[in-house]
Amino acid sequence: EPEREAGEPPAWRWKEAKECHKSCGMDSECHKKCPKPWERFAKKCEMMKPIVECHRSCGRDFACHTKCPMPQCPRMQAKVQAAIDCHGACQEGDRECHRACPK
Repeated sequence: EPEREAGEPPAWRWKEAKECHKSCGMDSECHKKCPKPWERFAKKCEMMKPIVECHRSCGRDFACHTKCPMPQCPRMQAKVQAAIDCHGACQEGDRECHRACPK
């Protein structure tokens, strides 16, 4: 299987969806029944919106960032916590330290 971005559906799912849509022609009901390779990722994006908005609104207020909701996914929780911990260990105004932290 060729290289793909993390979380990207495999090529066979794209092919399956494309073939389904092609066979549907102008039948909108048929199109609704075709596979939706990005559907689960779109749902995750919706779940992440309040988290991203919280962090965006915090700006440089570290205490605010620690109060933002965490992602449900344990792997993403760990990534966010690592970034918060790293930035928390930096001295205020230490740009080099902050730049070295995970985003």
